Amino acid sequence: MSTRRVTLDASVALRWMLDDEVDRAPALRIRDELEAGELNPIEPGHFLLEVAAGLERAHRAGRLTAAACGDALRALEVVFVERTDPFAAAASSLALALETELRVADAAYLDCARRASTTLVTADRRLARAMSTADSPVVALADLPPL
Repeated sequence: MSTRRVTLDASVALRWMLDDEVDRAPALRIRDELEAGELNPIEPGHFLLEVAAGLERAHRAGRLTAAACGDALRALEVVFVERTDPFAAAASSLALALETELRVADAAYLDCARRASTTLVTADRRLARAMSTADSPVVALADLPPL
């Protein structure tokens, strides 16, 4: 079995954690491939913080209990965080944000995917469009077939 390297943005992880999200089926496929060891994810340093923020928003909206939020975050132990020079990553993410008009946090996914030579998988259509115009491999979650 070959392992494929991939960069996932937080929107993908949140799709498999929240039952009422659109595009959940392809997100569950990604989760299953991670658990099976078929994907080798590499993420920017803020990935877990963005997931935690999304879980917190879901809790405040009454979509998840506090305990479920903690359980969901702990389940991400299969995803590791890229270890790069934080200043270099911040500087290149800022430059990409200025170039693409993305938020710096979103540009950091593009930067991570470029540095690691991976494809970015995202549920964020704006990020997918910016990535495609930046000549970087990107797959919109909605374009992945379910299992």
